Parts: sequence; C-alpha cells; structure tokens
Amino acid sequence: MSHDRTFSLRQMPVLLWLVALLLPLHAARADDTAAEVFRQLPEEIQNRILDETSKARQECSMASLRRAHYDCNCVAEAFKQARTLGGPQPPYHELYSGAFEKRCIDREAVTKLYESQCMQQNSVKLQAGARDYCACYGEKTAERFLDKPYFSNEYRGLVHREVSKACDWNRYLAAVLARQEKQKPQAAPPAAPSGVGATPYPWEWLSLGMPPEEVERNLLAAGLKVRFNRKHCFDRKYCDREYIGALPGTKYTRIRLTVRKRWITGLNMEISYPPSARAEVEKRLGSSISDAMLKPAEGQSEAKAPYCNAKRTTCYNIPDPTTPAESPRMLYRHFGLGKDKAGRWGRLSYRINAAAYLLSELGLTAQ
Repeated sequence: MSHDRTFSLRQMPVLLWLVALLLPLHAARADDTAAEVFRQLPEEIQNRILDETSKARQECSMASLRRAHYDCNCVAEAFKQARTLGGPQPPYHELYSGAFEKRCIDREAVTKLYESQCMQQNSVKLQAGARDYCACYGEKTAERFLDKPYFSNEYRGLVHREVSKACDWNRYLAAVLARQEKQKPQAAPPAAPSGVGATPYPWEWLSLGMPPEEVERNLLAAGLKVRFNRKHCFDRKYCDREYIGALPGTKYTRIRLTVRKRWITGLNMEISYPPSARAEVEKRLGSSISDAMLKPAEGQSEAKAPYCNAKRTTCYNIPDPTTPAESPRMLYRHFGLGKDKAGRWGRLSYRINAAAYLLSELGLTAQ
C-alpha cells in the first residue's frame, strides 16, 4: 500500500497536468488558447514547459540558416503552445520540428537576406540594373519559401534558377553588354580574345561563381584545348570537361572541370613549372591564402580543419571564398607544390571541390 502511495505522489504533477487538460477542454477548444490551460497547471509543470521553451528559442537562435528565415520568438511560443496542449507525451524533438510554422517565417528578413546575397553576386555584373533585379529576386525567393519552406540544397538550387528566370536576369545582363558595346571606340578593330587568364597561375583568375561556359571561354582564350568535346555537355545533369596545353610560363597544364546541374563543383589543375619559376610560384600560392581563410567554415569538423605549411605552398581543406552564395555546397581548396615522379621540382596539384579531405587522402605531403 505504501509503495502505491509513493508512486502516486511522485507522478502527481503529471497527473495534474492531464487533469488540467481535460477539465477546461471545452474552453480551450472554443477560445483556441493555450494560455488558459497553462494558467491552470501546477507551478512545477509550468517551469518545465518554460525551460523547454527557452531551449527551443536558443536552438533556433544558434541555427544560422533557420534563424535567418524564422522569428525565433514566434517559434518558441509555438513550441510552448504545442507542449501545453499536447501534454507530457510528445518527444521534445517532435514538437521542436513542428514549431517552425509558416506563421513564424520572417518574410521581411528573408526578402532582405536574398536581396543582399543577390547584390553581392551581381552588383558588378548587372551594374545599375542590379538593384531592381535583386529587389525582384528577394521578393520572389521569399514568396517561394513561404509556399514551401524547404532547406534542401537541390530545392534551393531549383528556386534560384526559377527566380532568376522569372526576374529576367538575362535581360539585365543584355542591357549591360549593350551599354558596354556602345562605349567601345568606333574606330577600333574587333579585338581578339584577350585571354584574361593567360598567366601561369589560373587559381587567381578562375572563379567558381562563373558560368561554366565563361570558364571554358577563358581557358580556350588562354591557349588550352578541349580534350574530349561532348556537345551540350554543360546542359547535362553531369559533365566532366578536360583542357590540356601549356599556359604561358608553364611546361604543361591540365585542367579538369566538373559540373553538376550547371553548378561548378570541381576544378582540378595539374601544372608543371620550370625551376626558374619557383620563387614566383611559391609567392603566388602563399599570398593566395589569407589568415581569415584558415578559419573553419560552418559545420567543418576538427578532423578536417584548414591546414597550411609554413610557406603556404601545401594547403588543404581551405574554404573557398569564391563559392557562390547560392551554391548547393561549400567548396574547398587543396593544393601541394613539390616534385614529379622523376624527382624534379615543379609539379603543382591544385584542387577546388565540394568536399573536405585529409592530407593522406590527397596524396600530398607538407613541404
């Protein structure tokens, strides 16, 4: 008998919670208010709910992607209502996930977020038209998120392409190109491809934010040739393209471009330099990695943290600053400058791709 009494007393707060839910049930349904139920709960139960509510608010605030799209105070209040009316049985994670309701989406913040990202990517390309285009881009991206608040990389990439088309990115770009064409001196003969990247250091002039067609134009203008020319390669779901030759100042250059659904996800460069270029190559590699780039990206594990040797001529797992904001994944730089199979100095292996590696996986050694 005493055992039964002890059990009942220990469970009394939860029992009182259940009673509080049942007794005013008609009022809770009529007024649709959790506040009425909450006020009738014992203080111990109220404190438990408030502790969990505080935890939900903190988790939301620490999740950068969710915090940028939702009002975390609203999410916390939705969690509190769900716990109050749902009782003690539903698991915390279930109620937390369900608290991200559409009514808690901060539309103004979402619009400004994507408008700002758009300006960072297009202010130079679209010039005066960037503000109008990006205002449209921010609004329509927010509309799509309100309709379907999904965070998957594939879905976000789909939204980016559809919104870019809806806001007529090509029209704004065409206007810029037309203005540039008018500003050219009329008497000047047509210029041949300038080969903007015709230097021995392609990591300085190839940006992964470029469309793949633009990267290819720069490589061809620099004197490289396509090794296997598949028609409409960049329009396919998966495309690998290899370019070979010798950039000015190199003995041999091979560059492999990897494209997934029109996103550049890999750029692998194998370059052979003459011994006379050693000082300049080491200088260029070392200056390409700033101290800020040695800080891990969000979510990057300690086991695959950024690393460089003293000269910064061998580095890996470096978050790439040219990764577009809309890119499905963060891209990383990995490179090592050393000797070829014959023991001669001058071989550079330089990779930019969507994965972090360990030094041993790359086959690189610190110099």
